[in-house]
Amino acid sequence: MRTPIPSQDTAFVGRAAEVARLRPWLRRPGPVTVTGPGGVGKSRLAARLVTRLSGEPEGEGVDVCWAPLWPLRGGRLLGAAVADAAGLADHSPRVPVAALAEWIGRRRVLLVLDSCEHLVPECAALVGELLAACPALTVLATSREPLGVPGERVHELAPLPAATDGLTLFLDRAAAAGAPLSRPADLAAAAGLCRRLEGMPLALELAAAQLRERPPAVLAALLGEGLHEVLGEGRDDHGAEGAAQPRRLRALRTTVGWSHELCTPAERLLWARMSVFRTETGLAVLRAVCCGGPLDAPALDAALAGLCRKSVVMLTPGGRYRMLDTVREYGDMWLAELGERDRVADRHARYFLSLAREADRTWFGPDQMGAYRDLGAAYPDVCAALDHLGYADPAAALELAALVGFFWACGGRLHEAGHYLARFTETGGAEPDRDGPDGAGPERAVPDRDGPLHAYGAPDAHARALWALGLVRALQGDHPAAAELALASRAYAELLRDDDRLLDAAYLQGVVLLLRGRAADAGACAARALAELRGTPARRARCLLVGVFALTGEGRLAEARTAAADLRDECVRRGEVWTRSYLDHQLALGALLSGSPAEAEVCARRMVAGKHAIGDAFGVALGLDLLSASLAAQARAVESADVYGAAFACWRTVGHPQRGTPELSAVRDRAERSARAAIGDGAYDRAFVAGAYEAPGTALRRILAEPV
Repeated sequence: MRTPIPSQDTAFVGRAAEVARLRPWLRRPGPVTVTGPGGVGKSRLAARLVTRLSGEPEGEGVDVCWAPLWPLRGGRLLGAAVADAAGLADHSPRVPVAALAEWIGRRRVLLVLDSCEHLVPECAALVGELLAACPALTVLATSREPLGVPGERVHELAPLPAATDGLTLFLDRAAAAGAPLSRPADLAAAAGLCRRLEGMPLALELAAAQLRERPPAVLAALLGEGLHEVLGEGRDDHGAEGAAQPRRLRALRTTVGWSHELCTPAERLLWARMSVFRTETGLAVLRAVCCGGPLDAPALDAALAGLCRKSVVMLTPGGRYRMLDTVREYGDMWLAELGERDRVADRHARYFLSLAREADRTWFGPDQMGAYRDLGAAYPDVCAALDHLGYADPAAALELAALVGFFWACGGRLHEAGHYLARFTETGGAEPDRDGPDGAGPERAVPDRDGPLHAYGAPDAHARALWALGLVRALQGDHPAAAELALASRAYAELLRDDDRLLDAAYLQGVVLLLRGRAADAGACAARALAELRGTPARRARCLLVGVFALTGEGRLAEARTAAADLRDECVRRGEVWTRSYLDHQLALGALLSGSPAEAEVCARRMVAGKHAIGDAFGVALGLDLLSASLAAQARAVESADVYGAAFACWRTVGHPQRGTPELSAVRDRAERSARAAIGDGAYDRAFVAGAYEAPGTALRRILAEPV
């Protein structure tokens, strides 16, 4: 899912010289890095630069991609994270960097890698590979140190001049905090504060927020009395005098330490505990993870309100809470000092495990869309939970990976799902490297069905995990691996004598057979499982869906239509979307093959809308292909070419040419030939290019605005 450029909620102050220097650099291909200590404003300057560029003539035709890297705790998922931020939901088995390089190609792209300092070697390698393959690519990195890439242009960002821009920023934020300053004495005290805080933007913003509770003279006196001690000058990391602190920690303490000192004990405790989160979150989640000891729910609410008043925590327009990464890093340091890091990380991980369990339990029903939305929004936190459980509770890590694997695969995060599923099934849930939470061994072989399967860990979790990994491999086009994983999943399910796990394995085997063009075998596999097993409605529905696809593939269109309509009615009754949208696909295909293109158009539009709501780019691309074909069959050739162009753009975001069951190829080819014959190659190509080079999101909104 493409990451938006961070919004500019407050006035941008100063930096005119920096903007003037950096703008020409961003017009040319190559690497640019803005360096500086934490809290100096690197990310904000980068957001300002790319926002300005997007709205100027020289930015026309430049695709800006913003990749926030601070949630990553290791480099193994760096390529996948950058690809995801750029809107590439790669469905191929290639390494993510190769897919991203092909996707960028020769286009003019400005890729922003925000907060690289903890991944400098990995970022340098990624940037080097991309620049070598993409001649028009510009990379803008923000980091506390240069990446060291050949040709890198480095700008070291200094604090604001305290007496001018620093004071302007302080006064602007004071007014925004409801404490405007106008009296000469207050202005003089404000100028003194700006000098003491050395023009550091984050420190100035935090100080301005304190004016709600303390007038500037009082705040200046407090800082004057304790600033040297608060900032830790002349002490090492453990408080010993006479040793110089590491630059990174010293800058961090200089920026944030004084604000921590002015917090109440409850606010400091909440600040530390909130540092476990890697993305913005809601109040209920904060209470579930951060309450305990002196922080009961009322105390937490009061502390949270205090941190918001002090601008330590930001309240988003959507009613969620977030910390800047510099502030979060300071909180994490204090969480370790309190000896609570593992305990809070465990509560955090258990919460997201319970969220995944509930999502799985309610999947075939009205809560399905909410589950996709919640797990998508919590993706960085789920990764954090998996990394923690990988060494704290391997069995729970395996269960969590198995539960979220299906949701991630449907939402296009195939590399991430495959990474965790392969890692935990290879090790039986055990962490391969206790000191390296992103370590992983090779992908596991299928277990020996005649061997002691219990030796691999919990059979139910393994059955689920191998099934989810099989779906990932099937969507990536690795059908042999998917078939092998289906057999392994079935072996665990037979050990358990669990109907749901057996139905899962049959569904996966059926999908692989469909993709290989063996529709009759797929239908027989699904029918046999449905006849022999009971299982829950969710598992039975997926096998019934395989049966519908198989009937269509065999040309038994009337039977397929009846079966699809019956199952779709059940999905509508339950408020389910994922299965229903694939049934719309089959109804559209069946109507098209039966000579009812207007009906096919209605069903294809419904499918595209449903898959778009879930975030399934693969499903959206399939639906657009069918919509284009239905328009061509209605002699609406220009519209068909335009939608086919949009489908082409969508297929590019999943990293490979058109895919799906074999019978779709003939439908696509026939539709294109018909449309070209109707309007000529030139008109067709112009309409196709218009759809292909429109931003996919914009194209989808336009297409879906048509009546369904």
